[in-house]
Amino acid sequence: MSDSEKAMAKRVLPKLFGLTPDVMERLDSPRYFVWLKRRLTETQSLSYEAVMSGMPKYLRPKNLVLQEEDRRFYPAGGLAAPILGLTDVDSKGQMGLEAQYDEALTGETLEVKGVRDPSGRKVTFEAIDLSLDVPVGDHLQLTLDRRVQYVAEREIAKAVTQHKASYGVAIAMDVKSGDILAMAQYPSYDPNEMEGTKPEAMHNAAVEWTIEPGSTLKTFVVAGALEEGLHVPGDSIFCGNGAMVIGPNIIHDSHPHGYLTVPEVVTKSSNIGTAKIGHELGAQRLWSYLDAFGFGKKTEARFAGESGGILAKPQRWMPIELATISFGQGINVTPLQLTAAFATLANDGEYVPPRLVSRLIAPNGTTRKEFPVGASRRVVSAKTARMMNEIMQGVVEEGGTGTNARIGGCPVAAKTGTAEKLAKNHKFGVHDFWTSVFAGFFPADDPKIALLIVVDEPRGGKYYGGEVAAPPFRAIASEIAPMLGL
Repeated sequence: MSDSEKAMAKRVLPKLFGLTPDVMERLDSPRYFVWLKRRLTETQSLSYEAVMSGMPKYLRPKNLVLQEEDRRFYPAGGLAAPILGLTDVDSKGQMGLEAQYDEALTGETLEVKGVRDPSGRKVTFEAIDLSLDVPVGDHLQLTLDRRVQYVAEREIAKAVTQHKASYGVAIAMDVKSGDILAMAQYPSYDPNEMEGTKPEAMHNAAVEWTIEPGSTLKTFVVAGALEEGLHVPGDSIFCGNGAMVIGPNIIHDSHPHGYLTVPEVVTKSSNIGTAKIGHELGAQRLWSYLDAFGFGKKTEARFAGESGGILAKPQRWMPIELATISFGQGINVTPLQLTAAFATLANDGEYVPPRLVSRLIAPNGTTRKEFPVGASRRVVSAKTARMMNEIMQGVVEEGGTGTNARIGGCPVAAKTGTAEKLAKNHKFGVHDFWTSVFAGFFPADDPKIALLIVVDEPRGGKYYGGEVAAPPFRAIASEIAPMLGL
C-alpha cells in the first residue's frame, strides 16, 4: 500500500468504523496481513463499499479488503445470555458458562496445511480426511426451562422499565431438586448484536451482585425462634407503637403497631417485633440459623464469579446490629442465596443446594460427567417450616403487605422486602434509593416452585416490595404454574 493510499485509509476508516489511532498504526506494520476491524455489521459493510465505490480509482487503497469469516450465531438471541456468556471472534469463551467450560466445549483442534495470498486470503488447502474422528467438544446441559426463562425475562424487563429501575432479577427454582428453572435479569444483552451493550449487562446479577434482603429476612428470624421454642404462633409481641429505643438509636415501623401476634409480625412486616425476636434468639443463634439457610457463603450452583455475600461473625454485632440484621439491614445476600433459603422452607425445612449444570454430554450422546444434586441438610423441622408456610400465606391475604401477588386458584406463601440504600450524599434517611424484593413459593399447599423478584432502585414514587416486586411475581407464577402442570 502506497503512502497516499495509507493516508486516505487513515482519513476514511476511523469515521466509518470508529477506529482509534493505535489501530490505524497497523497499516505501517511490515507484516503482509493485519486486521483493522473484525465482525463488521451489515450497515458498516455496506457503508464501506459505498464509500469505496464513490471514490476515484486512483485514490482507493488497493490492498484494503473485506474478508469473509465464520462467526458464532446464537439461535436463542439474548435468552439467558448472562448465564450462557459468549465467545470472542476466535470462539474462545469470554463470559459466563462459555468461559467457565471453555475447554470442554471447544474440543480439539485439527491442523490443516494451506496457502494464503499476500492479502492473507485462503487459497488452497490439503485434502481433509473426513474419516478422522476429531472431537468437536462436549454439550453442556443446564437445568433451565426455556419457557420459564422466557416468561421471567419478559416480566422482569417490564417491571424494570415500568419503574425506571437500575436493574431487576427473577429466579425460579424447583424446591425439591434445587434445579434452577429460570435466572433472568434486565438489562441483559443479545450476543448476536453486541453494539452498545454495557459491560454490567454481561454479568450475571443473580450470583455476582448482592443486595440487602430487607424484610424478607424476617422470615428466617421468626423460623429460628419457632424452631427454638421461644415462641408459638399465638404469642403476642408489643411493637412499641411504632418506635423502639436501642442505646442511642431508635428503630421504627412503617406504621405504628401495639401488640401483634407472631404471624402478624411477619404479615405486617414489623421491624420492632422482629428485632425483639432477634434479641431473644441472641447473636450466636441467629447467626447460626442464617448460616444454615445459606447466607454468607457461596451456593453450589457451579457458576464462576459467584459472590458469597456478607454476613459478619456474631462476635462483632452490637445490640443495634443484632436488631437491624433481624429485619434485613447490615447483611448482603445474592438473589440466588435468598431464593434457595425460601426454597428450604417450601421443602419442609430441608436445604437443597441450587443446581444450574446437570451434565456434560459427549458428541456421541453419552454422558461424560454428571453434576448430581448436592447433599441436602436439615435447617428447621418440617413442623416449623409448615408453620412458616401458613404464616407466609397471610402476607398475600387481606391486611398483609403482599396482596398484589395473590393468584386465583393457586395459594402463595411469600414475604415482601424493601431495603433502604445509601443515598448519593452518603447519608441514611434520604429516601431516594431502595431495593424492592418479593420472594416466596407456590402452590403453598404443595410447594413446587420458589420464586424471587428483585427490582433495584425503582423511581417514580413506588418502592415497597409489595408495590413493585409483587406484581411481576404474580405475573410469572400465574403463567408458569399451568405450564409446569401445577
